[in-house]
Amino acid sequence: MTVSPTLWAGVPFGNFTALTDWAGTYELWCRDLAQAIFAKNGKTVRIYPLGTYGGKDWLQAVQQQNVEFAVALGLAPPGDLASYDFRDASDFASWFFLISQLSEGFRVAAGLL
Repeated sequence: MTVSPTLWAGVPFGNFTALTDWAGTYELWCRDLAQAIFAKNGKTVRIYPLGTYGGKDWLQAVQQQNVEFAVALGLAPPGDLASYDFRDASDFASWFFLISQLSEGFRVAAGLL
């Protein structure tokens, strides 16, 4: 059983430890999702190194990772995930809400329990 991505909407702003922990968890979750996609439809998904938060380049890698998931699942690609400013509380909260909802959709589509 995997963790529900809906929990990610609660990552606290201004807590670098929480962000770093989440990034590691997210990479592991992405690996699980990629395995579920392969089991479901035989499509392989490239896994980006997302386990360590790294600013704008990291956000761009998250964008690419989510595009890969969407394509492999036959879903529309996600909107912009890369131009958020994690130094701004509202951007931070919006991004985490968005990634939690997007990831929950991928989880359901892939049949990841």
